[in-house]
Amino acid sequence: MVTALFTGLEARLLHLVTQIPAQPAPPATLAPGVIHDAASIYAVMTHAACEAYMEDRCKEAADTAVADYTNRDKLGRIAKHLCIFPFFKPSGDNADLEKVAPIIGIPGFGIMMKPAMVTASRGDLTKALERGHKIYLN
Repeated sequence: MVTALFTGLEARLLHLVTQIPAQPAPPATLAPGVIHDAASIYAVMTHAACEAYMEDRCKEAADTAVADYTNRDKLGRIAKHLCIFPFFKPSGDNADLEKVAPIIGIPGFGIMMKPAMVTASRGDLTKALERGHKIYLN
């Protein structure tokens, strides 16, 4: 499904294409350095537009995941992977790591958690989710 964010990115990239100078009638009009500079500016602006899109899209996904957890007690895949697991930094005494160990589950990409544990650990999960979500608010 195409989102409004992606449509905006596509429009921005198409606009950037229109900013590239047309090839001048006599090929020698633009110096090679000017052509290189124009291409470099386009590359940087394209990269920036794509990076901004990814940041906005990740923030939108994280916001939705946090809202689902807050409003419906649904700790979905995005909440686990984007908000808790990658940004979790255990303290020196490993107490936090032990609390999160049951979430991590099996080795590999899977993060497993039974609904009963979500209910029983709501306070700890909320704190972990809020810590991870802060990454997307900047």
